[in-house]
Amino acid sequence: MLHIVDLDSAFGEDRSFNRQVAQRIIRSICIPVQFGGGLRNRADVEEFISMGAGRVVLGTLAAE
Repeated sequence: MLHIVDLDSAFGEDRSFNRQVAQRIIRSICIPVQFGGGLRNRADVEEFISMGAGRVVLGTLAAE
């Protein structure tokens, strides 16, 4: 499993560019991907699951 963390989003930066990169990675490789960083609500989680991420990591969202 490939683990991807969007540290920019995790620290509150603009999420659009890194999300596009993550989406390209997830859709172009043949191994499961675990994604974390900047998932702030249910819609964010659903977005990555629908992209094909096998797992998502919840930090702040789980704590709140």
